[in-house]
Amino acid sequence: MLKRLIGLVALKLAPERAGMTFFKNGLRVAGIPLERVPHAALEEMVKADLERARTIATFAAHLPGMADKSDWRSNYLSNMEASVSVLASILEGDKGSLTDNPSMRAIVKKYAIQ
Repeated sequence: MLKRLIGLVALKLAPERAGMTFFKNGLRVAGIPLERVPHAALEEMVKADLERARTIATFAAHLPGMADKSDWRSNYLSNMEASVSVLASILEGDKGSLTDNPSMRAIVKKYAIQ
């Protein structure tokens, strides 16, 4: 239901704005106060997820067997869901989830998110 709502909102908003809305809502659902993460850090995370989604879609469009990854919008949503989960884990004290996401690791370090 939430994905569908975000999808409807995304039709009206720029991808970055829709992503920021989704990201903030995901943190709220996870019980994390938005004040714990600087707004600039959230913006960088959303931009990184969007860039990664578009890159994956570009490569997937040219590789056999990757057709399910050729839609950058679905990649974007999946990336943001993963990022919200990783950020929630970090804020709960688990730094181990950063190993799979170098862009998130750089943002967390840059803004000293704990």
